[in-house]
Amino acid sequence: FWCLFLPLGEVWSVDAAFSNRHRRPRYGSLEWMQLSAGTIAMLLQIAFMYYTSYLHKSGPEWYPDGSATFYALNNGFLSRPFARLMLQLPTHMLEWLTLGVLFWEGYGPLMFFSPVFTSFCRVFSSFAFMFMHLGFWSCLRLGMFGPVTMSAVICLLPTDFWDLLAALVRARSRGVVRVEFDERCPFCSSAHRVLRTFLIIPKAEFNAGSLPAVSSNGWQSEFQAGKDSLWTVEYLRRTYPDFEGLAVLFSASPVAWPFAWIPRLVSKSPALLGFFKEHVHRHVAAEADDVEDGSSPTLSSSASSSRPSAMKKYNSGDKSRKRVAFSKEVLSIPYVQ
Repeated sequence: FWCLFLPLGEVWSVDAAFSNRHRRPRYGSLEWMQLSAGTIAMLLQIAFMYYTSYLHKSGPEWYPDGSATFYALNNGFLSRPFARLMLQLPTHMLEWLTLGVLFWEGYGPLMFFSPVFTSFCRVFSSFAFMFMHLGFWSCLRLGMFGPVTMSAVICLLPTDFWDLLAALVRARSRGVVRVEFDERCPFCSSAHRVLRTFLIIPKAEFNAGSLPAVSSNGWQSEFQAGKDSLWTVEYLRRTYPDFEGLAVLFSASPVAWPFAWIPRLVSKSPALLGFFKEHVHRHVAAEADDVEDGSSPTLSSSASSSRPSAMKKYNSGDKSRKRVAFSKEVLSIPYVQ
């Protein structure tokens, strides 16, 4: 609920991808930190969740007996196979686990608000709670409780942690990834915004221009023959077109590298590549139809009301005129199956 009052759309989101704000705060800047009623409420909600859980653990099985873990692992309805392995531990170790959970739920949330060594305390407490929930989930069938609580604790990780993680990723990158795309192509322009935002490539340069294959008079025939490049990727002194370049981008991404096989598969399959290019052509054709309808002086009121965004997008600015020129250039050559 409190996420409604947090600026979650500032980074790694569709809003951030299509935002016109070009300047981004530098790493380590205070601009990345947010202080509001929403952030305070988020912290207090997580802290109160653990503290109230601590208050309800008032039976003798928690203290002084310390037998709550033993009883939970023996619950045949909730226990997982790993619970039977945990029951092989000595009894006093299970008692220590019980007292450890009780102590940590009662006093661990205080580290969220530590005025000294704040970053260290936040990181330590966040990972300690995540590992605690991971232990619960590995031994007991608790549904979505484990994944939801672990994901909620992630928001408590401080800026210093993400800066350090970003620095480690940049240090492991092998080189600069340069992406060239044709800014007149609406699809390419939108795709580069999404890739730049969600792939989080440490060393990437996205340059808008007019690729020779796209701006030539024979673009449509080259498009159908598969010899053109809507975008190119330069990496380690080699140039990769289209889906080969997309596979390189995915491989260089710290979050998308497991899915690099998808664009690589498409690049090696003429059928899939042709299917993609056919749909790109249809998308460009639809954009051009919207342009012509929006710029027509005899446009009906119903048509204008159905395409307000297209009229607003293409009737102003030099970039809009470039996109119109690109669309007309594509449509001026017959589409051959």
